Amino acid sequence: MESWFKTTSDGSTVFYPWGNLNKRGYVISSQDDFRRLRMQINIWIAVSMVLFFSSVQWGWLIGCGVAGLCVAFYVVWMQRTVRVLEPYTEPAAPSVG
Repeated sequence: MESWFKTTSDGSTVFYPWGNLNKRGYVISSQDDFRRLRMQINIWIAVSMVLFFSSVQWGWLIGCGVAGLCVAFYVVWMQRTVRVLEPYTEPAAPSVG
C-alpha cells in the first residue's frame, strides 16, 4: 500500500493509482476519503486474490482470464476515481546558482 499513498511535507496525502509504474499523483482532500479509498483498494485486492486462486482450479487459462478481468476492473475504476481528484504537482526544486 505504501506505493499507492504518500504523505507530502505539508501533510497532504497523495494517491498514486498506478503505484511505482507512473508518477502521476492525486491529492486526497480528507482523511475520510483516504480511509474509504484505502479500504476499497484492500477489498479489491482481497476479492481479486480469492477469485484468481479459486478460478485456477479450473485451469491456468481461466485463472489468467479472471486476473485480466480484475485488472480491467481496476483500470476503469481508477479512471473514474481520479476524475474527481485534484492532480498533484510536485513543488519546484530550488534553483542552484
